[in-house]
Amino acid sequence: MNSSMATELPPTSPPARRIAAAVAATAVVASLLLAPPAEAAELDPLDAVAGAVAANDDPGLDPRREALPLDEPARAGALAVAEGELARVQFPSDAGEPIILTDAGGDEAIGIELPIADDVDADGTVRGDAAAYTGDALDVVATASDDGVRIATVLADADAPTDHVYRLDLPDGAELRPDGRGAIVVDTESRRAIATIAAPWALDARGRAVPTRYEIGGPTLTQIVDHRRGDVAYPVVADPTLKHFGWGVRIKFSKTETRNLSRQDGAAGAAAFCRAISATVPGIVCAALTAVTVARWLGTFKTAAAKGKCAELHYVWGTGPALWSSHVSSSCRG
Repeated sequence: MNSSMATELPPTSPPARRIAAAVAATAVVASLLLAPPAEAAELDPLDAVAGAVAANDDPGLDPRREALPLDEPARAGALAVAEGELARVQFPSDAGEPIILTDAGGDEAIGIELPIADDVDADGTVRGDAAAYTGDALDVVATASDDGVRIATVLADADAPTDHVYRLDLPDGAELRPDGRGAIVVDTESRRAIATIAAPWALDARGRAVPTRYEIGGPTLTQIVDHRRGDVAYPVVADPTLKHFGWGVRIKFSKTETRNLSRQDGAAGAAAFCRAISATVPGIVCAALTAVTVARWLGTFKTAAAKGKCAELHYVWGTGPALWSSHVSSSCRG
């Protein structure tokens, strides 16, 4: 790694819905309301994350469905494991060890060192479906999903650092690459994307966005959270979300996206689907998407929309849209 060659990415302000979805997936209790600013610093870290969900007020989010249950680990030194459809997540018992994210086939693993790795007493505990780590200046709450891991960092006060460093242990030849829209793609030597890190976000205790951005230096990702500028109510919750593609990919659409896409057909429909897919999976190329393929998917999207549910597309990385399959999902956002 050459930190002097760090790539600074522009600040991002993701839509409130996307922010809410990411926060909800890290929370264990979604019904808590935010404490007044004077009390915020006393909040339990999990309550702080849950408060961010309440601030966004999205009833379509249910963290109890989004977060996978944690199981007892099979090896010493691990705190818990979670098995998803597309990824396996292993949480360490000590914050000095990385979270291990592996694709479903077990072929490619990514290690994610937490920003409190240097805190020697930061042992992990299982809190419901979350792995929680308490550091000297930061607390970390992590949960697993079917395709990756979500890590929420809780900043209790203005003394918390602004730079949160995530050192990644990548497969041989893989590197971090900005996608131009605030997110990060993990590419292999052959330019095959094996994972994505969603655009960063940060919220204060009143649910207001705090300026944040990524910087890249080799395999190291640093999230800069400018929480010392302006009127910020603590605690602040910041989050990078890493999803592992491996060889299988699942694209999940919200209820609103499902309804909108269910009304599309023909060439215009193909273009609409392509835009939606590209917005969900950075770097994907769907130029081969045709009206014939869209017509095959439309039945699923119409059924999902009529039932108030969501649609998903499943495919194997490297295949064309003609081989992708569509499915109705009950676990979805608004």
